[in-house]
Amino acid sequence: MDLAGVIALAVNIGSSSIKIDGFRSGGARAFERSLDLGRCTAADVPGLLDDLWNAIPEADRADIAVIGHRVVHGGRRFDAPALIDADVRAEIERCIPLAPVHNPVNLAGIDTMFRLAPDVPQVAVFDTAFHRSMPTSARTYPLPLNLSAELGIERFGFHGISIAGAIRQTTTLMKRRASDLRLVVAHLGSGSSITAVRDGRGVDTTMGWTPLEGVMMSTRSGDLDPAIVLALVDHFGSTTAVTDLLEHGSGLVGVGGAADMREIERLKADGDASAELAWSIYVHRLRRAIGAMHAVVGGADALVFTGGVGEHDPHLREAVCIGWARLGIDVDLTRNREVTAPSQAIDIAAVGAPVRVIVVPADEGTEIAHQARELLERDPIA
Repeated sequence: MDLAGVIALAVNIGSSSIKIDGFRSGGARAFERSLDLGRCTAADVPGLLDDLWNAIPEADRADIAVIGHRVVHGGRRFDAPALIDADVRAEIERCIPLAPVHNPVNLAGIDTMFRLAPDVPQVAVFDTAFHRSMPTSARTYPLPLNLSAELGIERFGFHGISIAGAIRQTTTLMKRRASDLRLVVAHLGSGSSITAVRDGRGVDTTMGWTPLEGVMMSTRSGDLDPAIVLALVDHFGSTTAVTDLLEHGSGLVGVGGAADMREIERLKADGDASAELAWSIYVHRLRRAIGAMHAVVGGADALVFTGGVGEHDPHLREAVCIGWARLGIDVDLTRNREVTAPSQAIDIAAVGAPVRVIVVPADEGTEIAHQARELLERDPIA
């Protein structure tokens, strides 16, 4: 199907924001609309999407040929984008227990857009799909294999859409093919993950069966001794209460009193001891995870920072990278401090450093539209 000149719409609904972006062929942005919310629930989505849709000029709405949706969890089945039908929708719904914050709002977005644009093909672009290439040794948890198979327990990984986009921008900047590069990608935002990439494919990542595992995040705990979880269940007498604590009341907000890294840094500068501790834990856990992924790829050619915190916080990037010259990672401090809102990929590594340090603006919308358009062009029946 020839989509030249028509618009691919990217719908990206997260736990605290809604974004819809239109892209013409070649990647030119036709329009963008977004809402930043304190917290977004599935019940909020229809009305908010209605407002965003109605704000798009009628001529642009008429040009929309495909709609791509970010879907956080696609389970074992999806290793690529999929045209949404009743069966695909049911599979996304089955994955809600693994992504209870995200998949419900993603589904609400899908249902709303089918109501608003019933004749337009719609494509699910999965955050988990990128990581399906991980080797079995990285995907398998050390539990009895029959139990893992019965419950569907394995490492899925997340942020795959952002990572795929970061790889595209990094290869363009470095003028190298993805198949020739070993990368460590740090997606740092409200949710954060560190991913090892070799030959353009994910080989390991810090997030696991759910987005709760891994490094410390804004409100999520990240890695914990499993015995702590058991102790919390005994204490609260409810798995629901523990889930809420680990998802919404831990991480930066649990230790430092604020979920936003900018507020943590402000409190830290004012001498707040809890904020200082939260900052220190966050940096330590990032360094530990990045070091591990650097080893997994056998020595990275580049460390890539992306996501809201990764892009905009030079102080954090400096703290994460300091003292790593023996690992080949050395940041040009002046250049780093100048990068606070990049519009394109920027190399902040010191001249001659073996490992490049690259800051990439996260642009999931472009990647969602690219993958949705590519699917429709590849499969005219879709």
